[in-house]
This record gives sequence, C-alpha cells and structure tokens, in this order.
Amino acid sequence: MLYGGILTKKPISIISFFIILTGLFFISGCNSKSIIVNTALNIDSSFCGNRTISLEFPKDLVDPNSAQAINLEETIFKSCPNILTFEKNQNTNTTIYTFTLNFDSATDYISKIETLTSRPVTVNFFCGNTPLTNGLRCEEDFDSKELFSWLYNACKNGSNLSSLDINLKCAGTKLVANGKEFWTSNKISVSNVNFQPVEKISIYTKNNFDGTFNRTIKFSFSKETVNSLGNKLTEYMAEKTPENIGSCGWIYLDGAREYIISYTNLNLDELSQYTNSIFNTDSCHKICYQTDINQSTLFKKVDVFQDSLDLSAFSSDEKNVNLEYKYDTATEKAKQYLDGQLQDIGELCDNSFCLNTKTSGLRLYIPNSTDYKIEGIDFKLNYLENNNFEKSIYLKYNKDDKEPISYTQWYLNEKNIDAEQETYEAGSNNIYKILKIGNPSEISQLGKDVFGDGNSVSYTFENYNFNIHNSTKIKDNVRLSKILTGGNKTTPITYIVSPNNICTVSSLEYMINKRKIRANTKLDSNGNINISLPRSDFDLICNGRSVNQINAILAFLLTLVVLLSVICVILYVRHKKSKHG
Repeated sequence: MLYGGILTKKPISIISFFIILTGLFFISGCNSKSIIVNTALNIDSSFCGNRTISLEFPKDLVDPNSAQAINLEETIFKSCPNILTFEKNQNTNTTIYTFTLNFDSATDYISKIETLTSRPVTVNFFCGNTPLTNGLRCEEDFDSKELFSWLYNACKNGSNLSSLDINLKCAGTKLVANGKEFWTSNKISVSNVNFQPVEKISIYTKNNFDGTFNRTIKFSFSKETVNSLGNKLTEYMAEKTPENIGSCGWIYLDGAREYIISYTNLNLDELSQYTNSIFNTDSCHKICYQTDINQSTLFKKVDVFQDSLDLSAFSSDEKNVNLEYKYDTATEKAKQYLDGQLQDIGELCDNSFCLNTKTSGLRLYIPNSTDYKIEGIDFKLNYLENNNFEKSIYLKYNKDDKEPISYTQWYLNEKNIDAEQETYEAGSNNIYKILKIGNPSEISQLGKDVFGDGNSVSYTFENYNFNIHNSTKIKDNVRLSKILTGGNKTTPITYIVSPNNICTVSSLEYMINKRKIRANTKLDSNGNINISLPRSDFDLICNGRSVNQINAILAFLLTLVVLLSVICVILYVRHKKSKHG
C-alpha cells in the first residue's frame, strides 16, 4: 500500500518540478537584457544599394541620461570602421544607433562584409528576367550580429564599458529589391522566382601550372525545357558566351540538349570574368590560386585553388541546381566554406577533386601540395655569456635540386624569421643555415616560427654559496613529427653541443616518449659532442658547469691569504729558532 502510494505521487512531483522549472526559465528570459537588432538590405537589380542596421539599447541596459551612454557614444565614435556611417537617436526609454553600409556592386558588398565579419562570406544573388529564370533570389550565410565584432571588442577592452553585456537579438530582417519588400530570417534567404529547370551543370577545370587554366562548362537541358523555350534558349546561351574565346556548341540528345563551352589558357582574371558571364552574375569573388602559408610547412608547400560559384540564375525542379564539379589536379581533400568555416566536401579520385551536389552556389578550397625532400637536419647549440645562446639549424638538401632551397627562403621570408640566414654547398648537399643569438625566449620563438608549436628552449641556473662552479641545465624541446611526413619521416637528425671555456658539459641526455637516454659526451676531432637522434620528437637535456668568477676570485684570495699566513708563520718560527739558537 505504501509502495503503491509512492508510485502514484511520483509523477505528480515530476510534473510540478517541470512546471516550476519552466516558470523560472520564463522569468529569467523576461528579465534578460538584449540589444535589439533590426536590419534592411536595399538593392537594385545590379546589387547597388545599402544595408542599414540599427542597435536599440533599452533603458535598463543603458540609461540615455547616464555616463554609460556617453561612454558608449565615445566608444562607437572611436572604434566604428570607416566603411560604416552612423547616427544616434535617443528618447527617455531607448538609445538607438543606426549604421549604414553603402556599396555599388555585389563584389564591393562582399568585400566590405568580410572586413566587418573577419571571415569569408557567401552571397548568392539573382534579380532579373531571363528565359530560364524570372524573379529574385538572394541568400547570405551571415546575420547582422556578426557585423559587430568590433563593438564586442571595443566594449570588452574599454575600461568604462567592460561591464556592458553585448547580447544582440535579431528582431527583424528585411530585403528591399527594386522597391519590393521581403521579410526573411536572420540570415537573408529569399527565393521568389519562376524558372525553367536545368537538369545539370558540369564544370571541369585543369590547372596548366604555368599561370593559365582550361575550363569546360556543360549545361544539360531536358526535352521539356528545350520545347518550352525554343530559340530563346539558344539565343540566351549565345548572348552569355564570350566571343572569340575557346569553343562552344550544342549536342542534341533525342530532344534534350547539352551546351558545352571550352576555354583554354586563361589567366585567373579571365577565368573569373568568363565564368561569371556564363552564370549571369557578378557576385562571385575572383577565382584565385596561391600558396597558403598557414597550411604550408618548411618542407611542404600547399597551393590552393579557390573557386566561388553563384548558380542563382539556374534552378532545377528543387530550385537548387544539380552540380557536377571536377578539378584536376588535387592531392588533398577539398573543403567548402559554410558559415565561414572550412568543411570537407567531395572526394579525391585519381588526383582529381570530384563533387556531385545540389546547390545555389558555393565557395571551394582545393589544395594541391608539394613535398620537398630533406636529406638531414643538424642542430648546434653554444652557450654564451650572460645566459645567451647561439643556436644554428642546418637544413640539408640534394645539391642537384634547387627548388627546395628557393622554397625554404620564400617560406622563412613569409614567416618574417628574425635570424641570420645563408646558403652554401657542402659535399653533395645544399645547406640552408639559420642562426640565432639570444636568450632562451628568443631562441624558443625561432623554433616555433621555423618548425611550429611545441619547439622551445629553457635554461636553469643554480648558484650555491662559496661554490666555485655554477650548475646549468639547458633543455631543448624539438618537435618535428608534424612537418617530417611522407618521405621525410626517416630524415637523419643530428644534435651538436659545443663545450667552451665558459660552460663545460657534465652530462648529456635526451628523452623520447618519456624515456631518458644518456648520451656519450666524448668529443670529436672538432671538439664537439655529436648525437644522432632516432626520433624527430625529443627533449635534449644538457647539464653543464660554468665558473662562478666572484666565488673563484674570493677562493683565490682566501687561498692566497692562507698561503701567506702559513709562510708568515714558518718565517716567524724560523726567526725565533735562530734567535734562541
């Protein structure tokens, strides 16, 4: 009976708990203080116009008559990017700032938005009347809140506004195109078009690796679309095809048709221009091909082909068009930008990037990497006076291959390496030498800049009272496994320690996978200690001794005093003996 009573009361307790929890959540939500954001994008058919964004600060967050309101105005005035203009309206309950971004084209708009968001953005836009599409389509992958990172940072770093909670809440997003209003989501997404479907668009691009590219674009039209449009389709595609460039033509397939355009030996500007022309848009970024210094390493160059496609002027039965895309050549998996982040897409097949998808447009990041063979790496460490070090890095390349040396020089220049650099021949190798003199922090920065995170040098010093020698410990953390990949995994690594009259080596050891190994401290014919390392990640620990000059002088003086005292005693005793003898 008691057991049954518990069972019947328990559901009531759970329901009551959730009712209370929901009430608390509702109350807390009502009491939250948000800055209301309203935005309107005003454009014509050529994407010329402006975007206005208003920030409404409620009185319980910023009192219009308070010192905080004055500080907010000063902060906005000082930190607002110059591509925005703003005005202020104030009443007893709210303070409203309205910001305006002016632009004269889709390209100009995208460039300015990327300045504000500090990330790549995608804007797909079509507004017009063609045989294939009639109406408006506009899609963006960002919202108005992302345009105010500068305000977040200014309030966070400003002492007078550090307590201001910048909690933005989008209330309304409006698109006005050619005088017509459309209310949309926080991220603008409007599709108000009538269209004749395109079955598929195929794009094939070949990099000639001489600064030029070949591109073939194929449009596949169904029998129904061909019958519906007749000669209008032929005239439209001819109008959008640049003259005297490459070749173009129709293929007839039992009522259906394919229109194929082939360009050869285009530079990047021409490739962008002709691609945008055939897709009836100017909202694409320029297509680019360049080395990505952030993805490259000292022994691996990553060149990236970045393509931006806007297919808003074409639709299938599901509005997004079927896209077949191929890029030849690619050595690593490609990515696409989604909300400013790179995410994997497509697949690699026979050193080509292949993609089949449905889309209204996308931005692609397609890497092609080149590995440079390194024959060996030598490190050399000298201890100097005043806790400074001289560290040298010797990169050994095959003498018959000049390209790795040229790339190394370019890479280090791009990284702004603060160190002496020189190249020379030694036997069958070209040597690229990097030399740095500095304290442990400066030497650590060199390792990080050249090889990446995890490379650092530390130094400890122990001075005992009345001890003639000081104990020193130098630890060099070397991490190369992330950049010694592929054929470079087994690269020979040698560490050279050079004892001198300032600091002698008492013991030498290295750690690999937390296992400590004692090294031989025998000197070679040049007076150095050479260690051949079996792994590319290791911690070298050099324990040494240096002379404490002050204690040495004191010890010498003390010894001299003692010696003179002994001599004086001996002379005194002899003198006394001779006097009594």
